[in-house]
Amino acid sequence: MYKKILLFISFLLYLSCIGTDLTDDYVDPTLRITSPQIISIKVGQKFQFTAKYFDTSGTPVDNPKLIWTVSPPDALTIDDNGFATATKDGLATIQVSVVTALSTTISAETSFPVREVVVITETATMTTDTATTTSTTSGTASNTTDSNTSTSTTGSGSATTTTNTATSSTNTSTTIGDDDVVVTAPQSYQGTIQTTSSYVLTGSYEYGLNDAGQLVLDIAADYVASTALPGLYVYLTNNPNSPSGGYEIGEVTVFSGAHSYILPTSIDVNDYKYILYWCKPFSVKVGDSTIF
Repeated sequence: MYKKILLFISFLLYLSCIGTDLTDDYVDPTLRITSPQIISIKVGQKFQFTAKYFDTSGTPVDNPKLIWTVSPPDALTIDDNGFATATKDGLATIQVSVVTALSTTISAETSFPVREVVVITETATMTTDTATTTSTTSGTASNTTDSNTSTSTTGSGSATTTTNTATSSTNTSTTIGDDDVVVTAPQSYQGTIQTTSSYVLTGSYEYGLNDAGQLVLDIAADYVASTALPGLYVYLTNNPNSPSGGYEIGEVTVFSGAHSYILPTSIDVNDYKYILYWCKPFSVKVGDSTIF
């Protein structure tokens, strides 16, 4: 009799967890450029591009064979590891491709301007004003002439002396440039968690880097989750229907109000597309949110 009661209670808990039955764990394979978006790069500057490939379960694939290309070809040079050097000014596009397990090719790309290094020529000019002195002499003034001074005699016996100083100029070339490639600030995302079950689960959040450079999922004060949910866990995942291939943040222990989850440094802000709340004992989805 005791076993029957336990089975009946377990069955009720299973039914209570169900909001939307799982239909398919398949997701389209995805390739994402994970390095920051370039705003501007100058000729001669270097940049490391990175990308991640996620398979049909949303799991990141280790060491995929990525193919990097540039358009136009003379805008940059790029090696097999995504390390690039800007070589010519103009609009450039970097594309990365991978062949999936289904023998299809998927790609991702990013575009940005390449600029010439700025050279400013400064001209420095030095000028000395002409100095004039007049002296009165008795008798006839003598005439003295050199390369910079001329003397003239007047009828009254006064001699006027004029000194001329030549004007000189110097040209100096200065290269003006940034030490670093200009990129966008790390992206942050805001959204709302929604329930997919009969239980209460809602709240807004922000997902991104904090001032200390840590990746954080900040749940806001309007968050509410039912305390009756058995074994509720939260995940980051690329599959909205399954935690398979995702990152398990942990079991939910806060059911109302603001709280935060600090994530490991191995996770980039664009690695996972969904937040997933999961009824772990019965493998059923309870709620979710699309990050981007």
